[in-house]
This record gives sequence, C-alpha cells and structure tokens, in this order.
Amino acid sequence: MSDIRGEKFHARTYHDVAKLRAEAAEHSAKAAKYYSKYMEYDRKREAQIAKAVRNREKAEKLMGRSKELEAKAAELESEMSSGIGNPEKLRVKAAKAREKAAKAREKAAVYESRAASYNEKAAKYREVAVEALEKSKMHEVEAKNFTRRADRIAASD
Repeated sequence: MSDIRGEKFHARTYHDVAKLRAEAAEHSAKAAKYYSKYMEYDRKREAQIAKAVRNREKAEKLMGRSKELEAKAAELESEMSSGIGNPEKLRVKAAKAREKAAKAREKAAVYESRAASYNEKAAKYREVAVEALEKSKMHEVEAKNFTRRADRIAASD
C-alpha cells in the first residue's frame, strides 16, 4: 500500500514539476517575444531620430543660404544707393534675392517641422519600446521563479 502511495506521490511530483517547467517555458517565450518587440521599436526610434537629424541639417543649410541671399540683396541695394550700375537692374536683382531668401526660409521651416514630427514619433516609439522591455523583464523573472520552484520540488523528491 505504501508503495502505491509512493508511486502516486512521485507521479504527482513529476506532474507538478512538468507543469512548472511548462509555465516557465511559456513565460520565457513571452519574454523573448516582448524583447524582440523592444528591439523592433528601438530600431524604429533610431530611424526616426536619424530622419530628424537629416531634416534639421537641411533646414540649417537652407537658413545659411537664406542669409547669404539677404546679404547679397543688401549688397545690391548698397550698390544701387552708391550709384554704381543700372539702378533698375539692381533693384530687380535685389528683389529676386530677397524672394529666394524668403523661399529658402519657408523651406527651412518645413524641414524643421518635419524634424519635430520625427522627434515626436521617436518619443512615442521610445515609450512603446520601454513598455515592451519592462514586460520582457517581468516575464523573464516569472520564468526564473517557475524554474526555481520546479528545481526545488525535483530536488526534494
């Protein structure tokens, strides 16, 4: 009779250990899934940041061009006021330079706006990535806990 009880006890213990190990494997798989999501969103975040940097560089370049054109327009106006050359041609050239400068500033503003939206997207991706990493760590801890419990039960048997 005690042999039968012993066998039942061992069978229950084996079953409990198997269930705990299955739970541990499940949590480990979830941890891996959330970690891969974290990596995916982190890559997306880095891509958005790179796009924002490129757009900011373009905006800076255009602002530099705008300043050059403004300086050229001012130079043309000073030539016009000093009486060098045809005043009407100089006035038209100065107006065109100012117009080009204004367009460059507008374009720079568009690039700055895009860069800001890319930074917003990057921040959102960062939030999602951090959330996924936290979930991954939580499931990893759960997997370790289930494994430890299974090891303790198997060792006591």
